[in-house]
Amino acid sequence: MLESKEKPDLIKEQFTELYDFAPSGFLLLSKEGKILKLNTNATKILGKERVKLINCNLVSFISSETKDAFETFFKNLYSGNVNETCKVQISVNDTSSQYVQIYGTLSANMENCLLNLVDISELKQKEKELNILKVESERCEAEYKALLTNLPFAFFKTDVNGNCVFVNEKWMEIAGLTINESLDSGWIKAIHPDDKDYIFENWNKSIESNGNWFYEFRFIDKQGNVTWVESCAKPLYDKENQLVGYIGLNVNINQRKNAEEKLIETARFLTETQNIAKMGTYTIDITTGNWTASEVLDDILGIDADYAKTYDGGQALIHPDWRNTVHNYFVEEIIRKKNKFDLEYKIIRPNDKEERWVHCLGDLKFNENNEPITLIATVRDVTKRKIAEDELKITSEKLRELTDLSQKIREEESTRIAREIHDDLGQQLSSLKINASWLQKKSGNTDGLLKEKLDDMIHLIDESLKTVRKIASELRPVILDDLGLNATLEWQLEQFAKRSEVKFKFNSKLNDQDIDKNTATGIFRVCQEALNNIARYANAVEVILTLEQVNEFIILQIKDDGVGFNPDENKNSLGLLGMKERANILGGSLEIESQKN
Repeated sequence: MLESKEKPDLIKEQFTELYDFAPSGFLLLSKEGKILKLNTNATKILGKERVKLINCNLVSFISSETKDAFETFFKNLYSGNVNETCKVQISVNDTSSQYVQIYGTLSANMENCLLNLVDISELKQKEKELNILKVESERCEAEYKALLTNLPFAFFKTDVNGNCVFVNEKWMEIAGLTINESLDSGWIKAIHPDDKDYIFENWNKSIESNGNWFYEFRFIDKQGNVTWVESCAKPLYDKENQLVGYIGLNVNINQRKNAEEKLIETARFLTETQNIAKMGTYTIDITTGNWTASEVLDDILGIDADYAKTYDGGQALIHPDWRNTVHNYFVEEIIRKKNKFDLEYKIIRPNDKEERWVHCLGDLKFNENNEPITLIATVRDVTKRKIAEDELKITSEKLRELTDLSQKIREEESTRIAREIHDDLGQQLSSLKINASWLQKKSGNTDGLLKEKLDDMIHLIDESLKTVRKIASELRPVILDDLGLNATLEWQLEQFAKRSEVKFKFNSKLNDQDIDKNTATGIFRVCQEALNNIARYANAVEVILTLEQVNEFIILQIKDDGVGFNPDENKNSLGLLGMKERANILGGSLEIESQKN
């Protein structure tokens, strides 16, 4: 009897131990929902000691969000449903909670129920994360579709054979097809007839090689409007790395194509213009010395397209007499001072060894540090002009020599005439005056009319003598040969002041003893013309004349306080041209500074 009693106790003890340490929570509830018994895991789930949980109502531990579900579960359990389950959230405290799956079974007497609480917090968290991922996936899919729909580029997707399975609004707009017309092989209808063979050939090559696609072609819509597109496509692979299709973009490049056509037309026009103007262009990379040239420039330089366009190659084209000049000009004026390139120099053409003159005009391009990196320039063959200039220079020199000789002859002739007038005509008039004066004395007071006529005659002879002296001095003042330039200019100013009532100042620091006759005459004539112009047009009150020698130059400066004039408007005046020419003959120059008041 003792052994039979101990065996049930042992079984009961083992069951209690098994029940108490079960991996899930077990509770025995009354009909009122009060906790009658619970195991260790149930206490952990509810977050209190076992003693404190006895007779507590389980519903007080369930969150308000899942309370209705538990009450429905509890009601159904006692309504006779043998097995009932629900998911609730257990609130341990204000900050901690966990989700549990509750399985319920009624006791045999229908008075109590046994609940099994399985912690599903981790599962619930994964469900939550999965839902978040699902929502995010749906959002991304919606955004992806919206992006493709509103993409400013034409998007397409094909299957592995190139049949279209999706196109966006932009693609349909460019192609001029509806969505139904575009799918499968319908997209082919939008390809320009002249581009179809080209497209099929390259598309098939891309499919065969599973490679990327990148080409330019034309769409043509039902109205005949042509659109150039740049198309690129990329293969799509599944998880097993098997090709499943292509996705790609078509970009409208009409503007670029129009710009390219205009650029081609501009380049053609530029080439034609260069051919007409015989003007070539080149670009030098200053960092390397390498350069590129237009065909026209190759022709000017006498080189072919394969010529070594390097620094050394460029130097070899320059005439040996000009290489240092060009190099120093480039380094000093262009690189250091960053000026524009503007130089004429000689070259030797390699193909025919002919010497040519060229005129180079160029401008620099700079990097972000304001360092010159590129020179862009034009080159013109100016050989004919330089030859003409040399010929003109020779002609000008000969003309100047001829003019100088003419001036000398004229001055010599003027001197001869002035002396003849002064000596011969002056002496004759003087003798005539002596005879007239003798007659006047002999006549006495006998005849009043005779006396009057003799007086008139003597007066007329005096005036004639003055005129003779004036003509002789204007033709060639004797004082210039006798007393020199300084005395002559001072006498000239005095005569000018008497005629025009204009004050004058004369300041000379020049030693005129060493001045040759031609130079003295030229300076005198320039001064004579200047004073005549002042008397006629200036309305001046005072004239200041300065004469000095600075190094090898003689400087004559004539200033007045008159009304002034515009030199540009009067540059063709014979008086000014004559003064300029006299200065040039003497190896000098004429500078005029004036403006109207």
